[in-house]
Amino acid sequence: MYVLVQVPMSDTQENITSPAKVVVSKNDCYELLYEADANRVHFTILGFWKNEHIVPELLNDLTDTLALSQSGYTLLADFSSMVTHPQQLNALHVKLQHKFIEANLSYGAYVEPLDKIANFQLDQTMEESQLKLKRFSALEDAEAWLNSVSPA
Repeated sequence: MYVLVQVPMSDTQENITSPAKVVVSKNDCYELLYEADANRVHFTILGFWKNEHIVPELLNDLTDTLALSQSGYTLLADFSSMVTHPQQLNALHVKLQHKFIEANLSYGAYVEPLDKIANFQLDQTMEESQLKLKRFSALEDAEAWLNSVSPA
């Protein structure tokens, strides 16, 4: 079951809301949303994942999210709170990244983790999967760039 929500754009724009986003999955480890008006997938990794068993539905949730998107969608990924995951999870990250590519991603941007080793880990997995995402240090900058390169 998906939930349609209105998500505030920022604290400084209190009375303005963004277009409705479908929340496909939201838990302690990740969030997956789809924004139809922008044909954009939002993916957030939260904190530390001990192993694959802590995110048993992730691949299915991503499949469900990508099923909502249209070909040529954009990806806004927020990895800012990601903490280095064990090496054994690299294969899962590569699988996720391949799914984004296979669903015909046009442009992608991500907010780099504050954790430097997690940054290195992402660099490694994106090199292996050949996922091309533009790196940013702030979510607002990543979103602004995506809005500038892709028609809404």
